[in-house]
Amino acid sequence: MDEERRAYPRLSFSVPLAVHPIEGGQNEEAKGLTSMTRNISAGGVYFSTLQGESFRPGMQVALKISMPHHSIPAHKMASFSLVGKGTVVRIDTPLVQIDAGRDREETLTGVAVKFDESLRFENFQLV
Repeated sequence: MDEERRAYPRLSFSVPLAVHPIEGGQNEEAKGLTSMTRNISAGGVYFSTLQGESFRPGMQVALKISMPHHSIPAHKMASFSLVGKGTVVRIDTPLVQIDAGRDREETLTGVAVKFDESLRFENFQLV
């Protein structure tokens, strides 16, 4: 029987994610990408991308996870983003081969990121 080694339970959750490599303390927006999370926990996030070559273990990244509108008590809806920094800890490739048409396939790469800090709320809105 495999023993669970994760410090935090994971939630299979697919929401929009923006990831930008941090080089020399600067966010390089031009190298950033958007994706969807595959799962998330209090300690990190896992996502898949067609741009797996853009990431390497040990790379620091800036993250923005866009949370969908949800009902909350005393209000109709709430919308917010979670932002912070993390470190790429694992690259899984190929995660899945995709038939991209015209006799070519593309490979989705899985990327695991450990949060370096607690994520903070941004753009919190009550709707």
